[in-house]
Amino acid sequence: MEDLALKYRPRRFDQVVGNIKTVIDLKGRSKSKNFSKVTLFIGTTGTGKSSLQLILAKIMLCENPQEGEQYNEQNHEFNAEA
Repeated sequence: MEDLALKYRPRRFDQVVGNIKTVIDLKGRSKSKNFSKVTLFIGTTGTGKSSLQLILAKIMLCENPQEGEQYNEQNHEFNAEA
């Protein structure tokens, strides 16, 4: 049986609930390919840190993202909890 947190984890920025300022900032950076060398995701359990990190990592590894949030899931598999 799959863990519910993993089953319903957002896969794109438009699926993220809350963290509006962070999502807007990361979307803008991904569209312009303006990524900082280090990005810290800090917060309590369940605030979406891992989900946002996974989305951002997939975008950074994609050669031609469309609208800042398209990536090829077949080529990259991540688990931030490992």
